[in-house]
Amino acid sequence: MPKKMTSLNLAPLAGFTDKSFRALCLEFGADAVTTEMVSAKALTFGDKKSLRLAIPADPRCAVQLFGSEPAIIQEAAWIVAALSPAAIDINMGCPVPKVVGNGEGSALMRNPALICRIVEAARTCGLPVTVKLRAGIDGVKNAPECARAAQAGGASAVTIHGRLREQMYQPGTVDKAIIAAVKQAVSIPVYANGDIATPADMADMLWETGADGVMIGRAALGNPAVFRELAGGVPADAAERMALCCRHIAAMVADKGEGLAMREARAHLCWYLRGLHGAAALRAKAVQLETFSQFEALMEEVEHLWTE
Repeated sequence: MPKKMTSLNLAPLAGFTDKSFRALCLEFGADAVTTEMVSAKALTFGDKKSLRLAIPADPRCAVQLFGSEPAIIQEAAWIVAALSPAAIDINMGCPVPKVVGNGEGSALMRNPALICRIVEAARTCGLPVTVKLRAGIDGVKNAPECARAAQAGGASAVTIHGRLREQMYQPGTVDKAIIAAVKQAVSIPVYANGDIATPADMADMLWETGADGVMIGRAALGNPAVFRELAGGVPADAAERMALCCRHIAAMVADKGEGLAMREARAHLCWYLRGLHGAAALRAKAVQLETFSQFEALMEEVEHLWTE
């Protein structure tokens, strides 16, 4: 495989980037991974589910926190530091209404001064702190200003998703120029995020933005081998993706127990089944799976479709 010339990172994705999925992405060439976003406030309250989400399980894994109160972020950062992650990432880009409505996620981009204070608070735990931003919010593309605030607070790097909060994940709306502007505005590493699914996408993004690396989100869902492809290796075919699917779901069951794992596996399965013959009917069955034996039966059905 050709030597990689850029940093390939897995984005934090709520409901997806758990321990089992992160391990597969690392196996296929991701340089760094991040947990699902974890509520800083819930951690300080001793919430067991949040603490479980924050366990990095690999020294290349950062833990992503979300919150809006520097004191709470600081306390949560110290809790996370005891788990020895690679870094703490602060979510300042989530566009979900419930999060934004609480003044968290991308809502923080309305207040660059608060961004600086939050990063400063997190930095007291001694770990590197990174920040994930969007292009902007409320129609204002102020990512460069927010990135400068993060750097002033002591951030080690920033990742920019090139869409406004209001654009959510609309295809064709990634603004590479705003990522390039961030790169010019700060001296810390800048990672580009948004609509990067192929080596050509990555090359265009890096050429147009000057970014130091990329962060891959939805392109990895159902295809953790995308990191191998982005590094110059062969893309996974359907057979390999299904083999990875079986490994992935089995690992989830081993880690979480059958009941919880199978409920969470339904969303992963829908991504793995994309592009297959009869995918719509297969997905309809996937979202109703309750046991691993039912999953195995579905995989046998998929294999049968190939051999017809």
